[in-house]
Amino acid sequence: MVNQNLKLYGSIGGAVAESLKHSKYALTALIHKNTNTFLENNANLIKGSLTDVTLLEDHLQNHDYLFIAVNAGNDPEAIKRIEEDAVINVLKIAEDVGIKKVVYISGMYAEERFSNHPSESAKINVEKHLKESDLLYTIFKPGFIDVTLQQFVQGKQIMLLGSQPHPMHIVKLREMANDIIASFSMPETKNQTYVVTGREEPILLKDALEQYGKKFDPVLSVKVMPLWFMKILNKTFLKGKLTRAIDTMSLMQKHGEIGDLEGYHKTFNK
Repeated sequence: MVNQNLKLYGSIGGAVAESLKHSKYALTALIHKNTNTFLENNANLIKGSLTDVTLLEDHLQNHDYLFIAVNAGNDPEAIKRIEEDAVINVLKIAEDVGIKKVVYISGMYAEERFSNHPSESAKINVEKHLKESDLLYTIFKPGFIDVTLQQFVQGKQIMLLGSQPHPMHIVKLREMANDIIASFSMPETKNQTYVVTGREEPILLKDALEQYGKKFDPVLSVKVMPLWFMKILNKTFLKGKLTRAIDTMSLMQKHGEIGDLEGYHKTFNK
């Protein structure tokens, strides 16, 4: 019997879904809107909400593995309701129906000292619930992911949020997706938490953005936008659209990469 994997769809999930195409797993994906042609052709799509208990109870049945990667946007209430409360409820259902293993995407800054940040607080509490449950799990806590670079391109200019003085090991999303798929069948990943960093040499984000921009336009320049200024702009003209990004980049600017940066590579670089 082919193992099945229920995937809660998010930005990271797209890469995981594509990696699953070349694996032994069949994919069921929960999505809000059917806007992904790849998923149309390669997954059993379930349209609905993460907060729909009946839907989840019905479709978590007869699946072996559960992958969760959720981003509820910028609103603190939505983050609490969806990224924390709804995900914890999904985990309770998963435990009830006998899911064999959960793979959860957290974040590098999901630590108690940063619990005043809404998105980090949600991840902290989900991690805590997962570790206290009877579910088998693997938690991935990625740092800066390569596909994020495109979000800094604004027309003919690249805007870096903050000075970002710490070199980062940029995570290649495709590589991480392959490692996520591999973790389903790796006994050594049972009940483990991995801080995910890239395999290449660390680089300043300003330099990484300059290299990225030259792929599209040799004259694209990187403009460093002070975080204090972006916070004001975000509250006024942008109506909070950059709240989450500024929050994360503020932590990155102050702390750089944190946590055990070796465990992930020792496990997946064999």
